[in-house]
Amino acid sequence: MTIIYRAQAVNKNCTYIYIGKTDQKLDDRRQQHEKDALDNSPRSFHQRLRTIDFNKWEWIVLLVCDPTDAIKEEKRMIKRLRVQEKHNPFFVILNDTDKNTAEESNKNDIPNYGIPRSCKQKNYTPGEIGKKFAIVSGKLKPVKNLTTNAEYASISEAEKIDKNSKLLIKKSCSTGRKLSNETRYAFLDLEGNPILTEDHQKDLYVDKRAQKNQGTS
Repeated sequence: MTIIYRAQAVNKNCTYIYIGKTDQKLDDRRQQHEKDALDNSPRSFHQRLRTIDFNKWEWIVLLVCDPTDAIKEEKRMIKRLRVQEKHNPFFVILNDTDKNTAEESNKNDIPNYGIPRSCKQKNYTPGEIGKKFAIVSGKLKPVKNLTTNAEYASISEAEKIDKNSKLLIKKSCSTGRKLSNETRYAFLDLEGNPILTEDHQKDLYVDKRAQKNQGTS
């Protein structure tokens, strides 16, 4: 019989999970994974094993099944977890591929930090990955002054340099409307592109008084 197993660890508020299958005893398979990690295997799971103490990982058997059903069951469990990962940047699945079996991957994929897959395919530095993770988690909201084309790491930085109210900058980003001084802002996505709304193209103001004065001029 074949077992489907899960290895899981929590580190810095992030839950890391790996799903695998084996015809061996779970303890024997665990030791093989740990040896591969120490031998600098490039797989995402082994990279994460190297950064979190082996003793912090919990290994459990999820299912015992017929070998002919093992791949199907493994993929089913990974697929179910991917749904959670999609909506939670602090929930990370370490399987490199779901096409056949997670045990067969030999790709040099970079670790998964909860950022969208399109970003993980690019050669970002660890610092860039950390920044994108902060954006996904909502801890960082970079913005752009569309009037001057200046980009800022946060609304607070834009407030400090542009001398505009943080609240008004946020409203401009969210609504697309401009400030009374004709300045307009937008949030930036993971690729550094402005996230625009319909009102970004209209002659509308965040401040209702400014809008009223514009209408009477």
